[in-house]
Amino acid sequence: MRAAVYVRLSKEDRQGARSGVESCLVQQKNAERAIEAQAWHLAADRVFVDDDESGAEILRRPKLQAMLLVAERRAFDVVVLRDLDRLARDAARQAALLVQLKDAGVEVWTYTDRAFVQLDGYGYLLTAVKGVVAEQERAKAAQRIREGLRFRVQAGRRATPAPFGYRSIRDANGAAHWQIDDARAAVVVRIGETFVERSGSFHATAVALNGAGVPSPGGSTWSPQTVKNVLTHPLYRGEYRHGAMRTVARGGTLVRVRAPEAEVLRIAHPELRIWPAALLAQIDAALARPRRKAWGVATPRHLASSFLRCAVCGSSLVVSGTKSRNNLSYVCDKHRMHGRSACRGIGYRAEHAVDAALLRAVAPFIDGDVAQRALGLLKDRLEAQAKDHGRESASERVRRDLDAAQRKSRNLADAIARGGEMDALLVALREETGRIDGLRADLERVSHAAPVAIDPQRILATARKRLAAFSKLLRRGGVEARPVVAAVLGSERLVATPIEVKGSRRWQLAGQISAGYLMSHVVKEASGSCPSCGVPRASPRASRPRRRSPRRSWGSAASGA
Repeated sequence: MRAAVYVRLSKEDRQGARSGVESCLVQQKNAERAIEAQAWHLAADRVFVDDDESGAEILRRPKLQAMLLVAERRAFDVVVLRDLDRLARDAARQAALLVQLKDAGVEVWTYTDRAFVQLDGYGYLLTAVKGVVAEQERAKAAQRIREGLRFRVQAGRRATPAPFGYRSIRDANGAAHWQIDDARAAVVVRIGETFVERSGSFHATAVALNGAGVPSPGGSTWSPQTVKNVLTHPLYRGEYRHGAMRTVARGGTLVRVRAPEAEVLRIAHPELRIWPAALLAQIDAALARPRRKAWGVATPRHLASSFLRCAVCGSSLVVSGTKSRNNLSYVCDKHRMHGRSACRGIGYRAEHAVDAALLRAVAPFIDGDVAQRALGLLKDRLEAQAKDHGRESASERVRRDLDAAQRKSRNLADAIARGGEMDALLVALREETGRIDGLRADLERVSHAAPVAIDPQRILATARKRLAAFSKLLRRGGVEARPVVAAVLGSERLVATPIEVKGSRRWQLAGQISAGYLMSHVVKEASGSCPSCGVPRASPRASRPRRRSPRRSWGSAASGA
């Protein structure tokens, strides 16, 4: 029998009385000896270790997810654990994981009980009871930790690392206390003074601090949110708050939430106050001023927003300036928010020039040669489907896509097992797994559906009408043309690169544009009976703004030919 080993150790387990007994290495060695005693075979790459991971965390536990993905490939027959709480300390999700492994043909064996986990009959009652006990033990452990930390804080000791502006010291009894760090406290004061000078703008304060080379708490650049966190921190005002945030399990993952106000412990520490009284009054007055709504909550007001990204850092391009002054321009968002220390930027480009270039880039896919070629391919596909009533060719397409998705899923699982870039691979694999489920459902539906009579001429006529409607929106331009750009680009974004053409600064917009996404969108609107009318991707196109960019006093502005 092919075996795998899963090991987990949480922070609470590491700090507990049995930390040495329950270490990851001890668990792994015990599991390997049990496998040898059972005469099972253990491959070297079938040991999955989650160190310092909570049993309540499911979705973001990397090696657990990797094990589940490898199990789906039928790579092993049994997984060996110390006991069930290593798998999860949430009764409902523990049961779901066991069922998922069972569906993949994998049994669970615990070396503590030296028995397989039962999921049938009365055996499942014992399994369920163990899950409930593990969940209750996790809740009790979390409560004990909270109470212990509150007791330490009430006794005058510190339970968390020192915030920016302070350092930790220990008294004769070994108790940890905080003390003001004069060098960093001067930075905190400078932040407050800059905030007041910049009229209470978090963004302007962050840019000024980055431009002056002031170090941030994390060692990177200042962001508006980091500035806000410093300005609203209660300890700089002489008050320590403990337990304002807590970690809870929601939806299979751990999230930070605000604790009830009555449970927040407040302790006055006037000796730790950093803000001078006069400066604190100015800061509070600036914070109390009304602020506009957060960005991103309103409907987009500019054509190219979310469709372009910076060639230097990959961030989105956003519009800066004011309409009243007629100086609206696109600029790298990271450069605008953090300054040149975060991204040297690609300069500014007039909004009308970038919008015109973007519309020129998508125009051939609406009423140009690319659109006509795509319609021709669509016509051939519809006529081929009409001959077999649409079902056979649709099944072939879905089956072909399903095979490709399964191959990609296996490759991603292999990369995860080899220890690749875990976060990116897991995201890609989740997307591919969802796509596989959808394709299987499509194949089942197409296989059992009654033959559908397809009228190619009717669908083509409707598709042309949709293209004509898009063409009208394209000619109007402005934000009204956003649906057209979204249909053409799909999930892609064009990259803006600064160039020089005959001594003139321009931007070049380049990227892969898919006619297939557009045509599938058009056909979906035209007929719900033809889900398989995809069109291959068109060749890459590039477009460059033709107008000169406005002059700026800083940044490497560029414009296209």
